[in-house]
Amino acid sequence: MHEEFKMGEAAKQNPLKKAEPTAGFIKAPKMPYFDEDKDFMDSYFNRFEKFAVSQNADKTTWALSLSALLRGRALDVYSMMSKDDVNDYDKLKAALLKRYQLTADGFRKNSEHLIRNKEKVLCNSSPDWKTILFVG
Repeated sequence: MHEEFKMGEAAKQNPLKKAEPTAGFIKAPKMPYFDEDKDFMDSYFNRFEKFAVSQNADKTTWALSLSALLRGRALDVYSMMSKDDVNDYDKLKAALLKRYQLTADGFRKNSEHLIRNKEKVLCNSSPDWKTILFVG
């Protein structure tokens, strides 16, 4: 009781002194939120990891820090993960990369899609594309 009184008196004497953060809570990194309309997930991970390393953040806190920056479908992925996996940064990263199809299969599908669309664009945009490409 006497110790609590001393702490209360100290707070009255120095009202500007901030209280220590509650154990178990991590301050959100000072980074922009992930915006799926503007950001690429793999680039965002690269940026986040460089930021975390530069801040000397403990890797065990990375998943929680990243979760504070997620929005939209990325946040849905985080929300659907099991309680055991949600604190594992590598599992969270794998789940998000899979969701955004940034796995080997996803890259293959995306590149095939881009090639098909490129051919369609060439055919539709230039009636003489074969002439342009094969004239030597």
